[in-house]
Amino acid sequence: MLTVSLLQIFSEELAADDLILLTFIVTVLLMIITVEPLRRDFQDSLSSMYRFKSAYNEIRYPASGFFHKVLLILQSCLSFALMCFSLTAAGNIPVGKEMLHLLNFFIFALLFYLLKIILYSTVNGILYKKGAITVKPSRWNGFFTMVFAIFGALFLVIPLLIFFFRLPGLFGLALAVLIVVFMEVGVIYKLKSALFKNEHTGLSFFFYLCALEFSPLALAGLMFTK
Repeated sequence: MLTVSLLQIFSEELAADDLILLTFIVTVLLMIITVEPLRRDFQDSLSSMYRFKSAYNEIRYPASGFFHKVLLILQSCLSFALMCFSLTAAGNIPVGKEMLHLLNFFIFALLFYLLKIILYSTVNGILYKKGAITVKPSRWNGFFTMVFAIFGALFLVIPLLIFFFRLPGLFGLALAVLIVVFMEVGVIYKLKSALFKNEHTGLSFFFYLCALEFSPLALAGLMFTK
């Protein structure tokens, strides 16, 4: 009986590891399919977020169709799920529950993306009609989808380092925080330079950041720690 129990546990762990590996491979393939063809466009868009001394502040993002955007979002959500799973897997997830936790992280990432799109569409739509911002909400949504895809590509490095190179989870968490800070600096600068160009919108811009940037991030961090 003991031998049978040990074999059952081993087979369950092996199956879970295989499924996680398969998910990782699928995510990498999706990234190759979605990001690689537009790699230069993504690089140019990303670098434009940090040209602090440039007078060229237009919103830039790779042009893509609906199906391509869906794949980008799917890849990013899978990357986020794998990253969260890698940071919480060490002794915290019961055997046999791995894929359930991975699915929960995926759904959380998708809901986070949809929440941000709804917030951007609603608030930016009102501000655009009032003339408070100069960029159409649809353009900012396209830019945010590009940012979300880059988040996914960067986040995928963390499970790679943890699963295959045995990076301690604490260092993985620190790397995740650095990625978030790095990307948010670019997003905030682009918001100020492209949307809120008026020098007299300082207070409005601060409230906008609190509502649409800092609060969702704080909520995501709170949910992750639980």
